[in-house]
Amino acid sequence: MTKNSLAAWTFVAMWMIAGCGTYSVLGNCDRVTCSGHGTCQQNDGTASCACDPGWENDPGDALVCLEAEPESPIVDLITDVSEPSAGYVTVSLRDHQPVLLDMSMPHADTRAEILDSMRGLGHPMYFEIDLGSRVIVDYLFTLEGPVDNLVPREDGVEVMLLTSAAIHFLKRANPDFQRFLDFLEDTKEHGDAVLVTETRDGYEIIDVRAPLAPLAPQ
Repeated sequence: MTKNSLAAWTFVAMWMIAGCGTYSVLGNCDRVTCSGHGTCQQNDGTASCACDPGWENDPGDALVCLEAEPESPIVDLITDVSEPSAGYVTVSLRDHQPVLLDMSMPHADTRAEILDSMRGLGHPMYFEIDLGSRVIVDYLFTLEGPVDNLVPREDGVEVMLLTSAAIHFLKRANPDFQRFLDFLEDTKEHGDAVLVTETRDGYEIIDVRAPLAPLAPQ
């Protein structure tokens, strides 16, 4: 390859890199935009993006920031329930940032006691939160156990768990119906347990996932 052709190829490669705006040259932050939602940082000759709140690194490219999935609902284990302060109880979670219980809500004292009981039992809870304030909008109990049977109906599927005498129902209208059903069928085939959340009335399933690992011993 001649000196002129090498220079031309080098120019083209650097132009392509600069054009996409995601890859750095020689590991520095030149021309790195972090998708417009972060700040490029250099550490030991390696460039990476510190993404803005609500954005996260692309698992395949540390120089790209992607919009984070909304952190609600949350299913997690409670590690601490604080005393009230400034009108709120802080509920600490193992795998997520803390959430807040508004003590001005009806029956807030009872709610706090229930959450602390679930902490002591090591039982996962389902939380819907306000994403801006992290205040709990609602919480629900979860059920864990192997799938005993799945019975198709016109408007959904009846779900029976070995650990529950009730008949739980997954509606076809649920936007995650097929994903939840595929997971339930797979766990039933392999005899694995599932973690299910349902509405307070009607036994309507609104969340299905794998069981959480238990809390580490204190």
